[in-house]
Amino acid sequence: MEYFMDNVFNFRDLGGIPAADGRKVKSGLFFRSGLLDFANDNDIAFLKTLDLLEVFDYRDRDELDKNKEYIYERIGAKHFHYPNDITKGKVFKLQTGGMERMFIKIKPADVCEFYSYLPFGNDGYKNMLLAVKRGEVPFLQHCTAGKDRAGCGSALLLAVLGVSYDEIVKDYLKSLKIRDNIRKVMFDKIPKIVHPFIKNSYEPLFIVDKSYLDAARDAIFKKYVYAFEKLRTRLRLIYKKRKGEFVQKEESTPIHAKLPFERIRINSTRRGRNPRKIHRINKEKKAKMKKAPRNRCFVFEKKSCYRTIDTVI
Repeated sequence: MEYFMDNVFNFRDLGGIPAADGRKVKSGLFFRSGLLDFANDNDIAFLKTLDLLEVFDYRDRDELDKNKEYIYERIGAKHFHYPNDITKGKVFKLQTGGMERMFIKIKPADVCEFYSYLPFGNDGYKNMLLAVKRGEVPFLQHCTAGKDRAGCGSALLLAVLGVSYDEIVKDYLKSLKIRDNIRKVMFDKIPKIVHPFIKNSYEPLFIVDKSYLDAARDAIFKKYVYAFEKLRTRLRLIYKKRKGEFVQKEESTPIHAKLPFERIRINSTRRGRNPRKIHRINKEKKAKMKKAPRNRCFVFEKKSCYRTIDTVI
């Protein structure tokens, strides 16, 4: 359910989204939005009616305005700031670079790379899901635009609640409507002379696309699901190998053709041992053994990879 506020954009309730077994996500418990820094009195009055207990803020440290923290006090909710410390990719260079970032051109593949890092290393997502477990609802999660970091957090939350991936994508794509608002927020921080250049170079950052969320999902599957399947396959191979060691077929070769007269190493691969020489020695000993008296019996025992023989008259 979407709400239209004066100065807070991309605000909506995750309630009403179809979940598993024909059920729906309850309304009035889970909210997402863009930044609240410009909320006016009407917006704050509306937020008060939601009885929010906690607000999870995923913005980076340089995006946080300390002078605006009074807004959370007016709402009556606890403010938890969890910056997403991603230090890889072009999007990170865009956030931290100086004048050189004016020459960076962002492509959809760069945003996909950014999304592949989003689900990991963020304590905000972990604590948000723990709040659900503890029943500390309702709460709001937001970032600057409310589409990338808050979008990823909302996707994780909906997945835990049993919502199908198709429904998660539908909710995620609703943020397409705020393209103009995102441009306004970004253009307010830079000189007007570079607005056309920024518009052409950073266009993939102004939108949301299914491929972005697919990149985050694939990264999760690769790190956890695929790794688990690979481990399980490896364990199966180890089990088969061990089973072959402990369960062996009976050998039909006559015993006198196998037993040497002294302790020797079988199938030795030790450096310096000549397998052909060992084979010749064994052949000579087998020939001697055939000439042995028939009234002798042989008692032998296996020790590791060695075989010993004792004669008893």
